[in-house]
Amino acid sequence: MHKRVSVIGLSGQSIFIGVDRFPRIGETVSSTDVLIECGGKGFNQAITLARFGVDTAFISVVGDDEYGRECRKVMADAGVKTHFVQKPYGTSFAVIHRDKRGDNVVTVYKGVSGFITAADIENARELIVKSDFLLLQLELPIETVYAAVDIAEKHGVQAILNPAPAAQLNDDLLRRFCLITPNEIEARVLLKYDEDKELSPSELAREFFKKGIHRFIITMGNKGALVGENGTATMIHAIEVEAVDTTGAGDVFNGALTAMLAKGYCLLDAAKFAVNASAISVTKKGVFDSIPTFEITEKNYVEPFCEKFKIDL
Repeated sequence: MHKRVSVIGLSGQSIFIGVDRFPRIGETVSSTDVLIECGGKGFNQAITLARFGVDTAFISVVGDDEYGRECRKVMADAGVKTHFVQKPYGTSFAVIHRDKRGDNVVTVYKGVSGFITAADIENARELIVKSDFLLLQLELPIETVYAAVDIAEKHGVQAILNPAPAAQLNDDLLRRFCLITPNEIEARVLLKYDEDKELSPSELAREFFKKGIHRFIITMGNKGALVGENGTATMIHAIEVEAVDTTGAGDVFNGALTAMLAKGYCLLDAAKFAVNASAISVTKKGVFDSIPTFEITEKNYVEPFCEKFKIDL
C-alpha cells in the first residue's frame, strides 16, 4: 500500500499576469494574458501528491471569503483529505508576473496564513500522526513549523522541509528533518552566504554535510538538481524542454519527490522522477493545469544524465 503524506501550507488565490518583460521601477507595462487560480506552495504540493495517486491530507487556514471557499472546493475536487481552519482575516493572495521567456516574479500577501498557530496544528494532530511523511514549507510562522516537527518526531513521521521562501534557520532545526529541499538561493541563505555568492555543486554539498545535514536536494532550475546523501552527491542534469511558465515548478518537484518516496523509491530515483515531473510542468501556463499525473510523468519519463562524486570533508 502507498503511504499517506500530510502537507501543512498556505492556501490562497493567485493571479498570473503575462508580460513581454518585467516592468522597471516607475514603469507601466501592458499584460498579454491573465489567469486566476488557487495556489500556495503547500497547496500546489498537496495537489501534486494527489495526482500521483498518494493518500494526501492537507492542513491549512482560510478566511471567510470567496477565495477561501474556492480553495476548499478545489481541494475537495482533487480528493485530498483536508483540515481547514477558518479565521476572520483575508485569504492569502499572490500576484505572479510571467515574462515571455517563462520566468516569473511573485509577490505574496500571506493574509490568514500568517495566523496559523501551534494550537491549530495540535488540533490537526490526528492527520499528522496517521501519516508516514509530513511535508512543510516556510510560508508558515516558524513557531508552527516547530510544533509540526515536534508531533512528527514523537510519532515517527518522517518530516521533509522545503525551506521556501528563503530564511535563515537554526541548524538544529534543519537536522530534525529527514530531508531538506532548498533551491540555490535558499541553500545560500541557509548557509549564511551572500545570495549572489557563486558556489559549485560540490561546494554546496560539502557545506551541508559539514552542518550535519546528511540528506538534501538542492534544486537548480534549468541546471537540474543536486542530491546529497550520506557523504555522496549526485548532480541530476535537467531535462531539456521549452519553458512556457516556471511558476510552481519547485512545488511540483517537491510534491512528486515526496510522492515517489511514499511509493517506496530511493531518494535518487525519486529525485529523477521529480525532475521529469517538474520539466513537464513548465511547458504549460499557470500552475494547476500544469501539474502532471503519475501516469503522464511515467509515460514521458526521460532518464536524466547524472554525475556522482564523493565529497571530502
